[in-house]
Amino acid sequence: MKLGIMTADRKFDHFLRKTILEYEERKSMTLSPQPFTDLKDVLTTTQPYDLLFIDDNFEHRSCIETARLVRTRNPGACLILTSSSADMVYQSFAVKAHRYLLKPITQSQIFEALNGFFQDRTKTFVLLAKSTTGYLTVPTDDILYVEANEKTAVLHLITGPLDVLSSFMQLKLQLPEEFFYLTHRSFAINMKYISRFDSDRIFLHNGEIVPLSRRRRVEFLMTYNEYIRRSNAT
Repeated sequence: MKLGIMTADRKFDHFLRKTILEYEERKSMTLSPQPFTDLKDVLTTTQPYDLLFIDDNFEHRSCIETARLVRTRNPGACLILTSSSADMVYQSFAVKAHRYLLKPITQSQIFEALNGFFQDRTKTFVLLAKSTTGYLTVPTDDILYVEANEKTAVLHLITGPLDVLSSFMQLKLQLPEEFFYLTHRSFAINMKYISRFDSDRIFLHNGEIVPLSRRRRVEFLMTYNEYIRRSNAT
């Protein structure tokens, strides 16, 4: 697992790393937190980070602004935002933040946020898809959307598109309905990665656009609102 810390505050960086090391010892695991001084290093990494602590004023940006930039390259990362101001807490929902922690932050708050992250990871569903070399198991959290391709399908993953031999219907039946929605007869989208939408298009965090059928528009709004309600309640 890859864990990164993005803060310009040396004392806070020391506190976070010390707290994470204490968490490692108590849980008998290795997290090896990586501190960053440059946003570019996070955006250009070939292996996206699973968990990122993003502090206010990192490279003179708000934690929300930094989170938006991170989402363009790493839509699946768990983000824990930290700030001395409560003014941006509602904006944190738009960047799908796991937690918004208000300073001063205690060790127990960090422990609780880490516990929540690992609990969420255990809820990941797995999809079984046929390939030219056999069968693949793909975590549904890694799927942005599934697209029909005649008699086969394409899994659009965080890491890029993957052609499979399974049919769109075979894959659709495996997708957890609480996270995926059929926006069009040929597209099933992971609602976790929605950035915004209009009357006939859904925009994802990585910039891709998926069509929204007119006849599904009202149902989609109801389904997505319910998804947001559940997400905010956890």
